[in-house]
Amino acid sequence: MTRLLLESLDLHDVDDLETRTVSVAVPRAVLCKPVLPLVHDLPDNTEVQVSRSDFDDPHNRHVLVRNGVAAWVNLVPRDHVRPGTVRISNHLRAITEPAAAQASRTAPVAILRPQHGEPPVRQASTRGAAVAWRIRTHLRFATEMVLRWTFGAPEQLMRVVPAHPDDEHGHVVALQEVALTRLGLRSGDMVVLRWGTSEVEVAVVADHDTPAAERPSMPHDRSKPGFATAMPIHLAIRVPTALRFVMGLPGAAVVSVRRSTRSVLARNLNSLVIPVASLALAGAALNDPNWWLLACGAVATAVLGLSRLRLSTRRATQLHG
Repeated sequence: MTRLLLESLDLHDVDDLETRTVSVAVPRAVLCKPVLPLVHDLPDNTEVQVSRSDFDDPHNRHVLVRNGVAAWVNLVPRDHVRPGTVRISNHLRAITEPAAAQASRTAPVAILRPQHGEPPVRQASTRGAAVAWRIRTHLRFATEMVLRWTFGAPEQLMRVVPAHPDDEHGHVVALQEVALTRLGLRSGDMVVLRWGTSEVEVAVVADHDTPAAERPSMPHDRSKPGFATAMPIHLAIRVPTALRFVMGLPGAAVVSVRRSTRSVLARNLNSLVIPVASLALAGAALNDPNWWLLACGAVATAVLGLSRLRLSTRRATQLHG
């Protein structure tokens, strides 16, 4: 057993000559053949359409493993799916492609149901610190939910690839410029990575290398597969080893990425200081200012200034048919 596994099982104080009994529960894996989705019933990026006869309780979250890449998915039973097959989205198919060009691209899909749920959450040791940690967590969650509903923060599934050598010990992830634009981000903003129920807020920077710049002479860890052969480059995220350990990520994984609306809002509030302060100074210079009118002007300025932060998720509307 590795040192990290001993620490996660609270067995780090075990001597070399001491014997402990550890029970191992192996989840049942269902092997299925992936087939193309139907045009009139396209699955979501986090959904996998399955047959009702293959799974007893398909409504819980499961782990999908394809070509050694693991991803948390939601199983959706469909009558048009034949037993022994699954329908996955083209997005999920692309980010689970094999890293080697000569590998088989028709590998079966293994779907596992975890025995003990998602990764554990580390809490504070003392009771007072635990209460404070719980209050901060609930306040952060409530604020994030309100801001996500107001401004929008779409999630994107991305393939985890090795980070650059100078980022291995830092808590920073790298995305392509196209991915930053699609998520409504700029280099230096904060993103939220989710693996199961484990969420981490971390800074994001623009990736300065493309897969074509990967040099085969550089040292490569075989336990961390790189870019897939047929995967778009904007669907990859570079995660350092230190952050992998914090989130409990396997060697090859798919994480959900979204922007942190709190950090984006805080960055754009700076641009509202000058116009709002100008209204306040103009009102103070008047002999008999109408403060209600100035307050409405400040609110309108703030609304117009923050409206560009909203990411629309509306579907296309047919104008002529």
